[in-house]
Parts: sequence; C-alpha cells; structure tokens
Amino acid sequence: MRATLHDELMHEAGFETDYHRKLELRRERRRRTRTNAAAIFGSLAFIAAGAVALGADYLPVIPRPIVGAALLIVAIVGLVQLVNWVRYRVVPWMKDQI
Repeated sequence: MRATLHDELMHEAGFETDYHRKLELRRERRRRTRTNAAAIFGSLAFIAAGAVALGADYLPVIPRPIVGAALLIVAIVGLVQLVNWVRYRVVPWMKDQI
C-alpha cells in the first residue's frame, strides 16, 4: 500500500490519514513480533540451560530447588508468550484466510 499525494498533503497539514494509521499498526506488529520471538527464544534457551544444570552433577554451586523454580517461572512466562502470540497473530491470520 502506497500513500497517495492526498495522503501526504493531509499528513503534512497535520491530519491523520488511513495510510499513516495502517503504517503505524504494521510497525507496531513487527516490533511486537520481534519482542515475542526474542522472549520465546530466550525462554527456550534458559530452559535448556536449566535442564542441563539440573542433570549435571558437576555443578554443585547452584542449589537444585533454585534452578527448578527458575525453570518453572521461565516456562510459565514462555507459555504465556506463546499463547499470546497464537491469540494475537495466528488467530487473526486464520480468520483472514477464511
């Protein structure tokens, strides 16, 4: 979608146009998607590292209950991120396809 001359002139005059609203919505969606992807990836990496720490007997420095609690918290946060991603990205996309 490209802005028309009318959209550009109205924007320069200080009015909001549909083009600029849609452009800002697309930018916001991209930012949210990147943030969610980073959070999910970070959660998965932390879960993997915690699982290794729980299974390794050569890491006696960190108490296992603390590692287990941290893994549980990160898993819950990651699950919430995944559910939100499905709810706000996948479901609207599926509705558009129907």
